[in-house]
Amino acid sequence: MDGTRYKEARLSGGLRVGTAWMPWMRSACLGIYAGVGSRHEAAPLAGLAHFAEHMLFKGTPTRSPLAITQAVEGVGGQINAFTAEDHTAYHAQVPAEFWREAGAVLADLYGHSLFPEQEIEREREVILEEIVMYREQPSQHIEDLHAEAMWPGSSLGRPVAGEEATVQRIAREDLEGFVSGGYFGPDTVISLAGPVDHEEVVDFFEAAFSDCRLQERPAKKMDALAQAPSHEEEVRPDLDQTHLALGFRGPGRLSEGRFAFRLLSILLGETMSSRLFQRLREQEGLCYQISTDTEVFDEAGLLQIYAGVDQRKVERTLDLLGEELRRIASEAPGEEEFGQALRYALGQHALAQESTYHQFSWVAESLQVHDRIVDPEETAARLAQVRREDLQALAADIFDRAHLGSAVIGRALGSQGISSRLGLP
Repeated sequence: MDGTRYKEARLSGGLRVGTAWMPWMRSACLGIYAGVGSRHEAAPLAGLAHFAEHMLFKGTPTRSPLAITQAVEGVGGQINAFTAEDHTAYHAQVPAEFWREAGAVLADLYGHSLFPEQEIEREREVILEEIVMYREQPSQHIEDLHAEAMWPGSSLGRPVAGEEATVQRIAREDLEGFVSGGYFGPDTVISLAGPVDHEEVVDFFEAAFSDCRLQERPAKKMDALAQAPSHEEEVRPDLDQTHLALGFRGPGRLSEGRFAFRLLSILLGETMSSRLFQRLREQEGLCYQISTDTEVFDEAGLLQIYAGVDQRKVERTLDLLGEELRRIASEAPGEEEFGQALRYALGQHALAQESTYHQFSWVAESLQVHDRIVDPEETAARLAQVRREDLQALAADIFDRAHLGSAVIGRALGSQGISSRLGLP
């Protein structure tokens, strides 16, 4: 062990391996990132990536579905997976001495899943129930509505889980084809964070994936984000609250502007001391929840503002939101306010490094997006280089009607009603 915290290697079959050495931890988090997600499926089969993720837990030639979970839970660990727009991840967190047991399970389900027809039909019903469950929760469903408004005509605007009609169409050959065509591509990454030697990890997965080879395939086609953001709403007179989601397109994760983008979101609404929380909740008492967040893809990003508001207070809420957006777009924040946002960003960044799950994700996503493991200190330094004036300039650029996408569940407002209240240029 030479003390280097981050290391990477390639297996003989071409798959990449990255590790984060955390010798003080008693647990390890490990898993496999496939470089395909919901944005890489055909529209008639929306939900395919998510369906495939579910199916990988349904048995291999040597393990039943129950045996897959028992092998990890039986040593006190957890195994799970998630599907995002541009990747799918399978991961386990276990006491560090059992990382090989978890690695064997992950390699088996990732490379040798059977897709039994009976399990497909059973899991189809589970996913359909999942879709209904989220649709019947306005605070969850508005996320799908807002994605549709922000990225109209794009795969980014479709629900990751798909729709009932598209999930009903998915057949076994679709699932097998999606996995075989995407899971062993050039951007497949095996990642581990914990008190485990890098060379041991490489040797283990070299043996575990001895029968797997990297597949050459054409570069994934990204659908152009040609259409401007729009407005989506569901009128629900039965609700006491109106759920609002306002979003603005901004820099993507390959842009230099992504660091200012992050700080702008923090200053506006990610903390209890942020502008929107203080103004709308603490001073005006207009809502219980008001928050901002960012999401970034290769070619673009999204700054989203969410609020749950009494039906009678919607107009006042929009008026004040517009005031705050116009204020940051016209005047740089003060030194103290900006410094607090920066310290929060740097502090959260530092705290996250203490988590094996965060470090596992950091390694995998760095290799997929940047083709190298980005040292967290580099990111901290880039955040620290952002100036107050950078936030104001970015806000002036993105806070206008051309970049606004909105979604509403509750009262009928319409796009013109929202934009006129916000008063944006």
